Amino acid sequence: MKGVNNLRGPSEPELARAFIKIQEYTKRYSPMEGLQKGTIFPELYMPYEKHERRERGPQVKREREQDPWRFRGRGGRNG
Repeated sequence: MKGVNNLRGPSEPELARAFIKIQEYTKRYSPMEGLQKGTIFPELYMPYEKHERRERGPQVKREREQDPWRFRGRGGRNG
């Protein structure tokens, strides 16, 4: 950025940069609805979309049948 004194050298790369969208304060959720949604500001409410769980491929199923001990403790039926 022009006019900014960057004290980092080549050994300290920029790891992240934040973007903060300018927003107008127009309305807000009630405290209870804000707790349920994680924010009291409707402009910031962005729920995750639900996706259907995909079946594991036939290769993984075959490996599980051949060596069930390999898959123990990974949250499957054998774990």
